[in-house]
Amino acid sequence: MEKLIISSNGIDYFDELKTKGEIVPDFRIKAANELFVVSLDAVAKILLFCNKIDKPLDTELLLSRLEIPNWPEIRPFEYYLSQLKRKLTLLRETLKMMFKLGKSKLAHNLI
Repeated sequence: MEKLIISSNGIDYFDELKTKGEIVPDFRIKAANELFVVSLDAVAKILLFCNKIDKPLDTELLLSRLEIPNWPEIRPFEYYLSQLKRKLTLLRETLKMMFKLGKSKLAHNLI
């Protein structure tokens, strides 16, 4: 779970840099996204093992759907992908809150 929180924060950090106009190398963004996908898949496997979800998630496939150009303008895509985008945003906000609440514990474990 710690890797998921940290990878989400890394993506947020790179997004902030890009909004400030700073140049972020593509390989860093790609690495942060890959770590997020791997970490989310690991959490999903635990949930599957504990019978909290009924089928495995293909996180990489789900997130790649959000890269479809102009998906909000295409009615069927907008219907399904807006829900996915909303849930992903909620997950990322929750991970950010978890990081803030447990920042000292996470920092201690990383040292």
